[in-house]
Amino acid sequence: MTGPSVPPPEGDPGDGSPTVVEPADADVQPRQGRRVPRWVGWVVGVVVLMVIGGAIGASAAIRTDQVLFEPGSVRGTAGLVEVSGTKSYPMKGDVLFATVSVRQATLFDRVFRRPLDDTLRFTPIDEVYPDGDKAAVDAANESAMDDSKTVASVVALQHLGRKVTFTGDGVAIVEVAPEMPADGLLKAGDLLVGADGQRLELTDDLHRILEGKKPGDSVKLSVVRGGAPSSTSPHGEDGKKTGGKDDGKDDGADTDPPAEQSADEESVIVPLVAADDGRPVMGVQVADYNLDVELPIDISFDSGEVTGPSAGLAWTLAIVDELTPDDLTMGQRVAATGTIGPDGAVGPIGGLPQKTAAVRRAGAELFLVPEGLPKEDLVQAKQIAGDEVDLVEVATLDEAIDEIEEFVGA
Repeated sequence: MTGPSVPPPEGDPGDGSPTVVEPADADVQPRQGRRVPRWVGWVVGVVVLMVIGGAIGASAAIRTDQVLFEPGSVRGTAGLVEVSGTKSYPMKGDVLFATVSVRQATLFDRVFRRPLDDTLRFTPIDEVYPDGDKAAVDAANESAMDDSKTVASVVALQHLGRKVTFTGDGVAIVEVAPEMPADGLLKAGDLLVGADGQRLELTDDLHRILEGKKPGDSVKLSVVRGGAPSSTSPHGEDGKKTGGKDDGKDDGADTDPPAEQSADEESVIVPLVAADDGRPVMGVQVADYNLDVELPIDISFDSGEVTGPSAGLAWTLAIVDELTPDDLTMGQRVAATGTIGPDGAVGPIGGLPQKTAAVRRAGAELFLVPEGLPKEDLVQAKQIAGDEVDLVEVATLDEAIDEIEEFVGA
């Protein structure tokens, strides 16, 4: 009996040889391509890193139109202030002052550093260097540092009851108020060398003469036209010893006897009117011209390359400590920033957040700062200080000394 005919499988040669059946698609094994050498990945990684490094390096060389303010160094005044000509008492502790590093910002600073560091501040370059005159700004800062040393010496010695002598070559007119008696009679740059027949050396001499008058009177001035640079600026607001507005107090200093007027002097009679508080005034702002301070001892400073007036308070505290038998800092390190005025007032400074970061880094636990700084600066500074640095606002040298004594437990 013959069975039904069954067709051979596809591909069967029909000759009885073995049949080869291809596996289903799911079981197909792909062909393996050529393996990429491992070193290729390393080469690609190195090239990428080189490109990124090159971009970063290039960005560090590209200057922007902004100035970068960042935390600078912290320096101790111990060893930087030297007193001679009297008995001194070397500081056992130290009074530190902080600096702010200032330079033109690069693209690297703005792109890579700015998002990671909240102590950096960027300011348009034309706001820092008007007219692009960096040399003039640097020179002004150097002069401000020199002035701060002089004022610090005077204030410290007066605080300790030491006598300081001032001499000058007259009274410079800094500014004349519009529609006041002196308007049209005097101008900025004029030098007053006499008043009512008495020679003028200091602004105090002029103030003393005006105090003997009343509104409605007049004063006869001896004036050298253009005898003082118009760039002369007042050194203070109270007119005491270092210049200021035409409103001082009598400090008992002697005046020179009347002298004959020289050929280059001109006589000008200026009427006086009442100021808001009733004092007789001409309506001028004045400053001591060629002011010279004679100290009873020698005080020298080593400020290095630091410029600006903000170390004034620290210099003053250092001198007081050097000349005080009882150690002011009691072996501890405290920091201070602020200008110092002729009357011992602590004046404002810039860069408080940056200076606070530097002080914290230096490990000082007390940081004396001027009273009345911008609220946003103070808030940021306190955030930076955290629990490690105690920021204390002071308005005067006396307050600063009291705060230090309280801190050290004196």
